[in-house]
Amino acid sequence: MTDKISEKALVSIIMPAYNCQKFITQALDSILAQTYPHWELLIADDASKDATRAIIDKYANKEPRIKLFHNNENLGYLKTWNKLLDQAKGAFITFQDADDWSHPRRLEILLEAFKKNPGLGAIGSNYAKTDEKGQILFESRLALRPEEIFSRMPEHFDFVGSGLMVRREVVKAVGGYHEFFDRLGSEDLYWGYRIAEKFGIANVPDVLYYYRTNMRSVALTLTTSPGKWLSLEYARFFILQRRRTGTDFLEAGQIEEAQQLRQAWEAPFKADPGLLFEKVAARRFYEGYKRLGRILQFKAWLKTPWKLKRLRDWLYYLRT
Repeated sequence: MTDKISEKALVSIIMPAYNCQKFITQALDSILAQTYPHWELLIADDASKDATRAIIDKYANKEPRIKLFHNNENLGYLKTWNKLLDQAKGAFITFQDADDWSHPRRLEILLEAFKKNPGLGAIGSNYAKTDEKGQILFESRLALRPEEIFSRMPEHFDFVGSGLMVRREVVKAVGGYHEFFDRLGSEDLYWGYRIAEKFGIANVPDVLYYYRTNMRSVALTLTTSPGKWLSLEYARFFILQRRRTGTDFLEAGQIEEAQQLRQAWEAPFKADPGLLFEKVAARRFYEGYKRLGRILQFKAWLKTPWKLKRLRDWLYYLRT
């Protein structure tokens, strides 16, 4: 991967979209504002129930670089992402979630970094985490060098999957997101590790990606499925497998073994309907979202009112 980068190299941008009418305009405007002009935006509305598709179509009617691949039924983020990835024509491929936005020079700066590091497979940047209104909560300080990024995994992931730019050769070698993670999450972490392992990932120090989050919405989503709560641990398990053996259940096609692992890990949550609420409550409370933690802990107790420890923990949260 040492070929000279063309001054007009095409960058494909992948953007699944679902029920994000409040944010999609800012997301699209941030792509249109890019200082690097040679891009295509591949976007798919995933059968939204709001005005997301109509907004996207309005932009596409005015901008030929926006390519539409809408879903007639809801496929979920992962399958939609993979579908768009298969359609990408660019020498470089990057991503943006439909409720996030990019710095105007994001494409330009990442391409310049590839010119300086022609052997790398992927390059990301620091990011700003924002609240739902777009107010910055903090800016990341990620590791920059490939060796450090790789060595810190799987305890620390110094990248945001949507913030990476990758070479086309990387996608050909690694493929897309593995469907084991469908509707769970953490698919980008497993994918990113495989890229770092084979090709290397680096970061530029600039804050180029703006990641919007709603902690209440995230918390409520986590409480809908033990698999969502455990997805990070699944990714870590497969990564550690790779470190020990050179492969893992997913790469080896041992899907039955992977599903058996999932069933075993999720069994305690299915046996105890309050356990998931309890764990999410504790995480959010000690992250500083105390009111949300109290609400979730109260729900944990309501689901298992005979477990007095959950009532005591809720009273502790109220006093703290």
